[in-house]
Amino acid sequence: FIKNEKGALIFTDDKDKKKYYAFNKGTKEKVGDLTDKKVKIIAKIKKKEGAKITLMTYIVSVKPVK
Repeated sequence: FIKNEKGALIFTDDKDKKKYYAFNKGTKEKVGDLTDKKVKIIAKIKKKEGAKITLMTYIVSVKPVK
């Protein structure tokens, strides 16, 4: 995860380079201090038709990768 200039958390998938935005308080709390670290994540996502971004609506689990 990285934080953009607006403070939004963005996860970039290493496999396909897609970006997912963690936008609500619950997802931000689960990420905690894992910004700027590689993680393995299981999450629910939502892509609205015509939208430019994909939202990460719920994080099931997030763990740092060693």
